[in-house]
Amino acid sequence: MPSQMSVSTLIVDVADQNRYPPAFQESVEMADKDKKKRVGPITFVRQVRAEGNKVTWTTRPETIQASIFVVIMSVLIALFLFAADSVISMAVKAITGL
Repeated sequence: MPSQMSVSTLIVDVADQNRYPPAFQESVEMADKDKKKRVGPITFVRQVRAEGNKVTWTTRPETIQASIFVVIMSVLIALFLFAADSVISMAVKAITGL
């Protein structure tokens, strides 16, 4: 093995030797394709804003409805866990005689 080779070169060399399945070879090729050029902070902020504008945001009534649902479900789960804990506690006390 040559001493001046980088890790990515070694990975590609190993993948080229067919020691690994085709899926690994494809992932190495995709990793090489996915390398993107670095952008400056202003370009980054513009891209973030553009992506944010593509998002479908929920409306206020949808957010309120979802929040109410979460609160109701949390209360119901808390009541269920309280009841289950009480029943188990009573059963343990009855079995152990404490």
